[in-house]
Amino acid sequence: MCGIAGILLGSDQRIPLGDMELRLNAMASAMRHRGPDDSGVEVISKAGLAFVRLSIIDLAGGHQPMSSPCGRYTIVFNGEIYNFRELRRTLQVSGRSFATQSDTEVLLAMYEEYGEGMLEQLNGMFAFMIHDRDRDSLFGARDRLGIKPMFYAPAQGGIVFGSELGCIRASGCLDLRMDPTAFSDYLSFGFVCAPRTIFEGVEALPPGHCIRFRKGEITTQRYWGVQAEDSAPSTMGEAVESLDRLLHSAVTMRTVADVPLGALLSGGIDSGLITAMLARSSGSRVRTFSIGFEDGNFNELPWARRVAEMYETEHTEIICQPRVRELVENLAVAYGQPFGDSSAVPSFMVCQEARRHVTVALSGDGGDEVFAGYRRYADLLQRPPSPLHAGFHLAHRVLRGILPPVTKGMNRLRRAGMGDRDRQVDALTLLADNYKHWLAGPRLAPVLSARSSLEIARMAGGPFEDEGGLRRFQHQDMEVYLPNDILEKMDRASMLNSLEVRVPILDHRIVEFGLNLPVELKHDGTQGKLVLRELGRKLLPEGHLDKPKTGISIPRERWLREELRELVEDSLLHSRLAQDGWLRQSALDTLVGSHMRGRSEAGSLWLLMMAELWYRDAARHDVIVDDETIVKEQGREGEKC
Repeated sequence: MCGIAGILLGSDQRIPLGDMELRLNAMASAMRHRGPDDSGVEVISKAGLAFVRLSIIDLAGGHQPMSSPCGRYTIVFNGEIYNFRELRRTLQVSGRSFATQSDTEVLLAMYEEYGEGMLEQLNGMFAFMIHDRDRDSLFGARDRLGIKPMFYAPAQGGIVFGSELGCIRASGCLDLRMDPTAFSDYLSFGFVCAPRTIFEGVEALPPGHCIRFRKGEITTQRYWGVQAEDSAPSTMGEAVESLDRLLHSAVTMRTVADVPLGALLSGGIDSGLITAMLARSSGSRVRTFSIGFEDGNFNELPWARRVAEMYETEHTEIICQPRVRELVENLAVAYGQPFGDSSAVPSFMVCQEARRHVTVALSGDGGDEVFAGYRRYADLLQRPPSPLHAGFHLAHRVLRGILPPVTKGMNRLRRAGMGDRDRQVDALTLLADNYKHWLAGPRLAPVLSARSSLEIARMAGGPFEDEGGLRRFQHQDMEVYLPNDILEKMDRASMLNSLEVRVPILDHRIVEFGLNLPVELKHDGTQGKLVLRELGRKLLPEGHLDKPKTGISIPRERWLREELRELVEDSLLHSRLAQDGWLRQSALDTLVGSHMRGRSEAGSLWLLMMAELWYRDAARHDVIVDDETIVKEQGREGEKC
């Protein structure tokens, strides 16, 4: 697992070699946590590539940037290709030889052999960029589900790219301005949706997409997406048998490593099954790591402990008692843009503890999206739209012009006025559009009037759009929520601790299988993940399937009133976002006062507090928040790329 970065100048650009190397080293330094074991910088004509490495496979080889034997192609690669040994054998049959045991060399050889068509043969998590010396061009790609990140931006006829927004900033190639549309999306969802980032002109390569840069032109193209199929199992027995085989294969592929490996074990079904599969395929005792709270409402440690005991793992438990303010302030800026999922706190802590013992950990992320485990799916199936929803919709439209959105009952009335598709879309949102209008200052309000953030989710049904229902809902979550929240959270939580996390359930074969399963094999109207549950009856402790679903969450409401009260008041009652016209101070005052008096506004306050903390840090560095640049990163002056 690594971090990658690079700059390719436009045809008429000239900067000294020493300056290019300084920029690349600054970019590498900004993501050093992603790769503390090794680093490399190489300048090839107008291109510069940078790399930091967390050594997992072929510890002695695999140094990057890596060039092909002929010298034409040079790659920087973040991730793992799990089937690289199989691909390597195929290439050897055709006459290729290899100097290392690394998957990087195989990936580069695959590109030489098959060109862009190689992508369909890869099973892995990856983001890479390959420079073609002859054409002075770039080709890169991001894995199918978006487990590994890739950001890029045009820069005066050239391009700059990297694994994190922080290294884009560190390049010194761009003047960065906050994108009001991206900020609006953040307020809706708690994250910024790819391809947008919080910075105007800087984009995230979406999952399952490749990117090309040649002669000053950037193009992107989708190379993979789930397709609707008719060949899925029709009985529960067939489905369980197929899932058992697929999951065992996915876990086994992800045990390839030359460093210690373990599993992140919550009290849920998904991570329990991953631990069971890992224990079955491992030749040694498995290491497992769990996190919980003293508050029993947020503690799944007893359930995780039962799985650990069943499989006799070497188990470590962490009670979440962090220095809350310090950790929250650090996480607010560590993502490079606002990120409002409060479960980032326990995710960071369990990764921090795991890294003390292992370098690679498997997680159960993806099970809720692929096999319909979220409570909101049950809400959809149990509560069809009211036949009076048109009347409720009209009543809400009238009242929202009179009453503030924080008025008790307004949100319930708004949802009662929705049809089936709008309820699916709304399930992803944290702040509804009318709520954002109430919060918005003069710099944000025009964007809200021009566009609804909900359009992102409305267009996310993919091949299941026309059929609607559960499978459309799943695909929406897989396109929007999974990559931009769940996977973004785990990538940062793990990489900030120099830990590689692998996600077996998001093997693309399992994703295609799960999305195409008949609805009745996934959800019975009251609970989901039926096929996972059936497999769990064979592999998990008795009673494990009967516990209520909780997920990884924190005592957020209490923290905001107690441990974090001073931070909430310092940030939101004296908001820089409000001073600069993005939000209204009076609305923030109302929310803070309401929460401190006992009514829970925890979701809104956390979202706004994290945005405020990020914004203050950005204003101290190199982001243009008004009409002039504040201070350039590291105080460096000089011409742009």
